Amino acid sequence: MTFTPDQLLDACRAAISDAADVTIESTNPVRGNHHEMIVCFARADGHTHPLIVRRVASPVTWHSPGAGGRAEREYNVLRSLRGVEPPLPVPPIYATGTDEGGDWIVTGGVSGRNWWLPLGMVDFDKVLPGIVREYVRLLGRLHSLDTEIVHYAGLPTITAHGTIDAYHEKAAAARDVDVTAALEQVADLMREVEERDPRLLNGDASVSNLLVDAGGPLTGWVDW
Repeated sequence: MTFTPDQLLDACRAAISDAADVTIESTNPVRGNHHEMIVCFARADGHTHPLIVRRVASPVTWHSPGAGGRAEREYNVLRSLRGVEPPLPVPPIYATGTDEGGDWIVTGGVSGRNWWLPLGMVDFDKVLPGIVREYVRLLGRLHSLDTEIVHYAGLPTITAHGTIDAYHEKAAAARDVDVTAALEQVADLMREVEERDPRLLNGDASVSNLLVDAGGPLTGWVDW
């Protein structure tokens, strides 16, 4: 899933769409746990723009409804989160698209560093409680946003009723009468429950995705 020079240039042009001419001065591959990432220093209208061009793989997992659309969903979510007031500290988002190598997305960098670095120099007992409090506050804001964001971003929704039905189908296929009976009891109880509108949920709620500046305040929330 490597980027060709032409593919990188096309992605940078899409990100800086208002520039008359875009060139790439240098590139720097960045190691990622799941996705191929390249930092591109793009030149446009006399200015250098640091851009992160990333392939977005779409495996079928418990939190991914299918093989496609993941890059577009991330693009829509980040654009929505940067538009709320006050904005959430997520990376700036510039463009998304598809080429022969698959889906890609272009974001900007976020200032700061991982809060636990440098290793051996961080007092976890002193630092971690404040990080956790800030993260809980951010998650609270995320979960209370206007539900229209969910529909705009084209996100999959998960409901208790839908989950019970899915498990019921699996139990029926397995011919497990005990599990089927238990699920029917749960379904009977849920018929009396009116579910609320869906809310945004970060499926990787880990404080490891928070960045801070040298003084400690949180500067970024990454890995969407």
